Amino acid sequence: ALAEGYTIQNAFEKGKDATRKYCVKEASKFLLLPHNGNHDAQVFHAEGLEWDEGTSPALSIPPVPEHFLGREVDMYHVLQLVLNHRLVNLVGDHGIGCSSLAS
Repeated sequence: ALAEGYTIQNAFEKGKDATRKYCVKEASKFLLLPHNGNHDAQVFHAEGLEWDEGTSPALSIPPVPEHFLGREVDMYHVLQLVLNHRLVNLVGDHGIGCSSLAS
């Protein structure tokens, strides 16, 4: 969300909403710090986006696959990228499994 031009506050709320889909208890643990900070700033200055209150961001995140066979090497590479870089993009043809790999 930050890379798409959302403010820190909006990106934080979007992340909490996405987590709430899977575990309300975990989502309630999130804190945006510092408490008195200005979180209305954009980290990346993309074109302004409208916050669509009608669409839940959680709907765009696929559930974690129960059985995910044959992608261990891909999962390892993605995990290494996530641990070592600030922003990771997964790109592939529609239906190839990028969303499942990311989840």
